[in-house]
Amino acid sequence: MLARYRSAAVPLAVVAAVVLFYMVNPWFYPAVGSTERGMASVAFWILMIGVLVLLFEDRKAPLLSRSRLKVPTSRTTCSAIPGLGSSGCRSACSSASNG
Repeated sequence: MLARYRSAAVPLAVVAAVVLFYMVNPWFYPAVGSTERGMASVAFWILMIGVLVLLFEDRKAPLLSRSRLKVPTSRTTCSAIPGLGSSGCRSACSSASNG
């Protein structure tokens, strides 16, 4: 269910951007102090708060269920890496397992 938050946040953000563009557009805009401008302002802020809530909730979703990175753990595995000599094997394995 958490994976769907981002897909729901994008249309809300687009609608909020359209409402904001309507409010600040120099060619046609609601009159200052009108009910229409007040409704557009309230709609914009409700949409933006909704987008922020959805995006922060989406941060809790895991990116991957399992790690797909395989790190060499032994000397024989490390020595099988082409281009590494015996001197570079220890440093390459220790930096790969630490990082």
